[in-house]
Amino acid sequence: MVIAIDGPAGAGKSSVARALAAELGFTYLDSGAMYRSVAYTCLDWGADPTMPGEATSTAESIEIDFDGEQVLIDGVDVTDEIRSAEVTDAASQVSVHPGVRGAMVTEQRRLISAIASRGVSTALI
Repeated sequence: MVIAIDGPAGAGKSSVARALAAELGFTYLDSGAMYRSVAYTCLDWGADPTMPGEATSTAESIEIDFDGEQVLIDGVDVTDEIRSAEVTDAASQVSVHPGVRGAMVTEQRRLISAIASRGVSTALI
């Protein structure tokens, strides 16, 4: 089962999703951290997060994983780095591009599939 929670930034989606996942015994997949990961990588690689092609190419070029609370890009822990103010701003910029959103849906499906193959239910935000 997949549960998706949508809403504006700062509305408490992550807090609600974490609590719901804990209550239901689901795994929590932080899609917001995924967009932050794309933004962080854009900034790190010198790609412009406002340019659809550059942001989409970046999103399609990385693999995002979670290890407990850690966020990994291509196996490298970026948990702290993706929480900076600069990355927060860039995450808002990359998230509007349809190509980035499509790449993140593909990544989410990959992650959900991996989790489901272990027989675990999933909560998705």
